Amino acid sequence: MKKAWIVLALAACTSGPQWQKAGATPESIEADRKQCEAAAPLASVPTQSQAPAPGGKPGAIGGMNFNAAVDREAARMRKDEQHIAQCMRAKGYSS
Repeated sequence: MKKAWIVLALAACTSGPQWQKAGATPESIEADRKQCEAAAPLASVPTQSQAPAPGGKPGAIGGMNFNAAVDREAARMRKDEQHIAQCMRAKGYSS
């Protein structure tokens, strides 16, 4: 459970890379970033019924392995961030 809170806290604290491009205004950078975020593919995340946890397993809450769910969400977030970074670089930005 501690691992889950650490991951969530780090995710909340990170604002991502600061993108830069010659001649770009803060508004245009934000618009391009939002466009890249919207284009990020949605990674499929198994549902609770697809990945049940044994009843006595540490981190299991109501039949769901909470630690595994946090790990899957962290992996999905990393994939999204990688896609956004590739998209921004393709638009001529550097971080």
